[in-house]
Amino acid sequence: MRLFLLKLRHEVSFSESITVEGQLFNTGQESRNRDEGTIWKSHHANLRREFQMRPGAKPWTGKRPRPQLRGIPGGLKCPSKRTLDLLDTAYGGYLAHKASAGEPVEAKPGWFVEFGQSGDRKLFGPHLPLVSTKNKVYHYGLDAVMSAQQLSACHGYPLRMNADDVEEAHLNMMLGNGVFLPHLVICVLAAFLEDSAPWHAPEVQAALAARSSPSRACPPTPLSSAAKTATKVKKQRVRFNI
Repeated sequence: MRLFLLKLRHEVSFSESITVEGQLFNTGQESRNRDEGTIWKSHHANLRREFQMRPGAKPWTGKRPRPQLRGIPGGLKCPSKRTLDLLDTAYGGYLAHKASAGEPVEAKPGWFVEFGQSGDRKLFGPHLPLVSTKNKVYHYGLDAVMSAQQLSACHGYPLRMNADDVEEAHLNMMLGNGVFLPHLVICVLAAFLEDSAPWHAPEVQAALAARSSPSRACPPTPLSSAAKTATKVKKQRVRFNI
């Protein structure tokens, strides 16, 4: 009987400890959720001070005629206040950029903002931010969230590329995990032109020459010292350091 009571007391204390730990965890999670609003407001307030914006100014979502915000859930009635405030704050960065450059404000600004991430990362500007697997890039000139097809064109792929059989989310994921196409071309060319690459070895060149003209298959003629120097200088001119 005593052994049974001790076992029951142990089970009760163990279940109470689990309950207490769960309450503490839930309390911490609720605290973090409550603080999220304070965090983004603090980040945006710092950016607004940097751009000399009034705290409640809405230079983009409050402009006339009103933007449509195509692709953003709810448009101007988007339930995410953080998203709408980030659109205004990032546009304030555009106005500050134009003012510092002494340039007029465009009717259709060439300005991007990645509104799916935190504003303190400053993922906005005249250049396309780094595309992630779950990108949410808004273009002010288009007044719309950029589609995966448009982002692939910005990555250097043909605008007429047929991607009808690929889902939007899957294409975004491939772009986020991919490489900017011109950069890929530069890397391939740099590797091909590197003078230490194995395909520039004399035996490889001789084998290629023999394959292209079997009747003239013969060992390569040794280069003179002047020819070697000229070849070395020529290769140094096209060498890429990456």
